Amino acid sequence: MLAHVTQQLRDRRDRAAALAALTAELEAAGTTIVASAGYNEDSENIRVTSLNRADGEPATEEDANAVYIETRYNGEHSTVPVIAGWKDLGFSPKYSGYGTSSAPKGPHDRGTESRTENPDREQQADAISPVD
Repeated sequence: MLAHVTQQLRDRRDRAAALAALTAELEAAGTTIVASAGYNEDSENIRVTSLNRADGEPATEEDANAVYIETRYNGEHSTVPVIAGWKDLGFSPKYSGYGTSSAPKGPHDRGTESRTENPDREQQADAISPVD
């Protein structure tokens, strides 16, 4: 068991060293590194693959102005091209509204109209009488 824990510590140290080396390489090249990257309009930094240019065409890696460092399940690091400040640069999300629903979520989301504000509804309710 001790050998297993020792190997885990070595792996963790090696992954941290690889991340530090990648970060230093990117910074030396003048690449902006962001802490997070999203897929929709809720994010300040969005992955290039999730954006369209102002002309409606998909954004490309050449449009990227920053990268996000992603760590995979096996500890390997890679960069993801992103566009930081995409709104100000004229980009739009490909998947606008993705993951949201416009369906009513409950009785209070159906609108602001109440029974007393709609006389037609009151007349309809009065016209319906119970069956004897």
